[in-house]
Formats: sequence, C-alpha cells, structure tokens
Amino acid sequence: MLPTRTLWTFYTSPTCSRRLPVWVGRLIIYPITVLEVAAKAPPDTAPAADGLRQIKAVVTVEGIDRPAEMVTLKGPLGNTITIKVLDPSRLDKVSLGDTVIVIYTEALAISVEKVN
Repeated sequence: MLPTRTLWTFYTSPTCSRRLPVWVGRLIIYPITVLEVAAKAPPDTAPAADGLRQIKAVVTVEGIDRPAEMVTLKGPLGNTITIKVLDPSRLDKVSLGDTVIVIYTEALAISVEKVN
C-alpha cells in the first residue's frame, strides 16, 4: 500500500508535571513522546488505510513480583500499570525506584474486499 498522505506527529504531554528532559544513562529523554503515522490507499485502488502509534515514556519501577513475572510501573502523569514481563531474566537487572523507558506500540490496518 502506497500512502497518499502520511501524517507524522511528535509531541510531549503538555499536562506532564515534569516538562524538563530526563537523563537516562547518557541519553536525554522527555517524559512522554508520541509518534503517530497514518496512510491510505491511492484513489484508484481498493479502499484501505493503516495507522501506527508509538508511545515512549520514562517511568519508575514501583513494584516487582518475580514469581508472577510482573512489574508495576508509575508513569510521569502519576498513573500506574502492572504488566507481565516478556523476558523474566531482565527482572534481575531492575530494582524498586529505577527509572526505565517503556515503548508501547499499537498498529491498525483496514481493507475492504468485495464479497461475491
């Protein structure tokens, strides 16, 4: 699918209490960054569209449950979420209070096909 229009949006949250960049190792990261991309099929083809949103956030480790392979994270806006860790061996490298970067990606593709 060739995009006829691509939209790129980069922004940081205006409601974030910490608007200054955060040092993580040797990198400077803003607390919340969002990338959005959208495209649609050309007019002479079947209707289709796709979109992608990627959110990068600097979060704090608030809880670790090693047996359940779960970690609780607190975001820059104060919200918390408990998630299952995909690679449990990484929990050995994390401690309570650590600052980590989380990247969440979601994508959607839609197409329409004629039914005979």
